[in-house]
Order: sequence, then C-alpha cells, then structure tokens
Amino acid sequence: MIILFDFIITRGEFSLSISGKTCNGITVLLGPSGAGKSTLLNCLSGNLTPNNGDIKIGCNTVFSSDKRINLKPEKRKIGLVSQENLLFPHMDVRSNITFGFKVRKTTSKKIKINDVVSIFRIEHLLDQMPSQLSGGEIQRVSLARALCSGPDVLLLDEPFSSLDAITKGPILHYIKDMQKRTDIPILLVTHSFSETLTLGDKAIVLNEGKIVKSGNPYSLLELRNNISGFPAESVVNYMKGIVIDKSNLYDKLGTVRVQGTDFYVPIEGFDIGTEVILQFSARDLIVATAKPKNVSARNILYGRVSRLKSMGISFLITVNIEPKLGLDVELTPESIDRLGITEGSKIFLMLKSSSCTINKY
Repeated sequence: MIILFDFIITRGEFSLSISGKTCNGITVLLGPSGAGKSTLLNCLSGNLTPNNGDIKIGCNTVFSSDKRINLKPEKRKIGLVSQENLLFPHMDVRSNITFGFKVRKTTSKKIKINDVVSIFRIEHLLDQMPSQLSGGEIQRVSLARALCSGPDVLLLDEPFSSLDAITKGPILHYIKDMQKRTDIPILLVTHSFSETLTLGDKAIVLNEGKIVKSGNPYSLLELRNNISGFPAESVVNYMKGIVIDKSNLYDKLGTVRVQGTDFYVPIEGFDIGTEVILQFSARDLIVATAKPKNVSARNILYGRVSRLKSMGISFLITVNIEPKLGLDVELTPESIDRLGITEGSKIFLMLKSSSCTINKY
C-alpha cells in the first residue's frame, strides 16, 4: 500500500509544501528539527488539516480540498506512535495492547494479538503496569498497541529519541521483523542517519518545509553535511545474532554469531543460545589492505567493498563479509586515498572486543 500526498499547510510563519509518495516497506522521513516531518505525519493521520491539496492512502482518498473530503483520524485506519505516545496508566500491558480491538470492534485478518506479543517479545510483561516498565519496554508495548488496532499504515514519529543507544538497537530490529511479518507499510520520522540506514527501504529528506531529495537511503548520505541541523553522529552497525560460546571466561568474552560470521565480544550475563543485538560504531572498525599480524584486536574480518559513499567530511564504505554479512565502515578521505580503496577492493577489518556492546533481543 502506497501513500500519495500533494498539499500545502501553513502554521504561523511555517509553511509545508510537499508532494511525494511512500514505499510498501519502510519509508524514512529524514531531516533536521523544524523541517516539517511531524507536520507531514499529522496531516496524513488527520490530526492536522492542510490548506489545500490531496492525500491518498492506498485506493482511498482521505483528504481532498477540491472534493471536500477530510476523513476523521479514526476513519483513516492509521496507527500513530510518537515519543510521547503514553500508555494508559490504569491498564496493564495486556489491556493496553488489546485496546485497539475493543475500540474498532474488529479482529484484523492481518494481525493477531498472539503474533504481536511474539513479535515484540512482551509475553513476560502482559500482567505488568506501565509504571513498572523501562523506556524500551514502553516503546515496545506502544508499538504493539498501535499494531493491534489493525492499521493499514503505521506512522512512527521519532519513537526512539528518548532511548539510549543500547536500548534502541533491539527495537529497530523488532520493527524490521514486524514489517516483514505483517507487510504493513511504515512511515518513520527521524533525524538519525543510523536509524535511516538500518530501517529504511526508501528515504525522503525534508528541509525548511520542502522535500530536498528522495531515494535509497545510502544515496542521500552526502546531504548530512550540506543541511544545517543534522547531528554529527556516527553510523552504527546494529546486527542480530546468537551467543554460541562462553569459553573465554578469563576476560568475560564469548562468541556471538551473526549471519554466519563470529564476533568475540563481552557476553557477561548472557547464556549460550541467547538471541542478542550486537552493535558498534562504523568509526570503530580499522581497515587494512594486508592481513594484520600481532595485533590486539580480537576480531579480524576479510571482505570486499561493495559501496563507497561520500558523507561530506568522511566516507562510508560497506564491506561484504562472507557468507552474507554487510558492515558499514567510516573513513576519512585521506585514508581512502592512502589505502587506494575503491568499490571492489578486498580489505581486512579489525574490531576491538571492547568496542562492541550487546543487548538481549
């Protein structure tokens, strides 16, 4: 299902004049604060009304100034989750996530409560009250509640901005898994390139109330330093894996297998067989063009550069590690030139175990 939009809305001194469409997977709205991202989502959901134009969700026109159509939010079958999307404090988790079914008096053919509980791994939280939940758990339950309402589309308005980097990793993968399993289109608002690269099938960059560019998320990286207001964040590799070994108890390291590739990382508190999210910064990977010898880094990987993209003051390269793992690495232009790295180059990557963090999936 694709959303088509072409409208203008003016709020005080700010004007959003926008025309575009989403994809069937996850479309990311990227841009600095004040670019118009949340305004667009609120117009799509019906919480704000454009001055003129049209909005079409799938085959249904939900807003048209010419045809005088303006469906109420509850008629648009849209699930909206925001940073402030608070749970009902007087209801336990089970009652919160089933609220959508009771309001709409429907049992979606796409969505089953047991499936949602399984997707977000909240079985152990069902009898708890919101006051007993962590920030990451609240976001998972909020997403589950929106999904249980049987939406045709999910709108996510910066739902991760209040979460720390470690808590965020698993939730990004919950959303990816949920979208694949339900096939419900998602429109995600963020100002983070890491979130965009991890989740986005398509990205739309907004600035000052207009679309600057849209396309594959990696194709938009050069805009990071061309638009003021973007945070100077490092790209983070978020990967789902499983603990397969705890033999190295001396320094509390163990082995996490990701897509057939093994990483030696701190695993204290995680048992063998535990599914985890492994994460580390693209800046923490050290590149060599020959096999390193006598180095302290515990992780040495070999791969081929499949993508090289400018990010303004640095480059992001994607390295394919056999059998099917891709890692993002951030390098300076000087390093790219000195090492002679191009698309297709075969290189070695070194990663310290201490640079890695894991969290339970």
